[in-house]
Amino acid sequence: MGKTVTVQQGDTLISIAHTEGIFDWQRIWDHSRNRALRQKRSNPQVLYEGDEVYVPDKQEAFKDVQVQLDQVHSFRTKKSVCYFSVFLKNEAGKPYAGCRYRLELGGTNFQGITPDNGLVCHPVGPNVRTGELTLWRNKLDPRDAYTWSLQIGHLNPADTVSGAKQRLKNLGYHVGPIDENLDEVTTAALENFQRHMGLSPADGQLNSATRSALTSLHQSF
Repeated sequence: MGKTVTVQQGDTLISIAHTEGIFDWQRIWDHSRNRALRQKRSNPQVLYEGDEVYVPDKQEAFKDVQVQLDQVHSFRTKKSVCYFSVFLKNEAGKPYAGCRYRLELGGTNFQGITPDNGLVCHPVGPNVRTGELTLWRNKLDPRDAYTWSLQIGHLNPADTVSGAKQRLKNLGYHVGPIDENLDEVTTAALENFQRHMGLSPADGQLNSATRSALTSLHQSF
């Protein structure tokens, strides 16, 4: 028998599938009993705390394959590969290119030099929740560094107030506590964002055009 899993903060469909022993998260997402969830969440890896996901049992998740009995067959299961990726840019949107960085994810350390587009991308385990990223902006001054504490999988959907706040904060805008309260501080941040993006009116309201622009800009960073 399958079961219904209630999403906790930091869960993604990849992490849920891994916990339940199902290699292909797509089999969970495509299940008919998750139709309502697919209609509500456009990105299966950006879920909201309290969402309910139906997880079929392993037998139900198997794929039937017809084979000839007088031959030897080999089968290979395909595991989902997770990546942490972020574009590192300054306040003007210019990539931090040619800068040394160190990334720690779940006890695994990565080091490198940022490419021209400022992208840092490395594999991450499906159940890793935290990490740390340090960027050295000036190769001549080791003190000129930024360090970010990372929360993997904690980004809320873009159509929630908390999700909008998280994206604004990641883009450098000052917001209040990350919750579902559209307070005065967040409204002011939205007004500044709308002006920056040339949206009219710049009224601080979280309308569909503002959500779309916020999601698009955040994905490029």
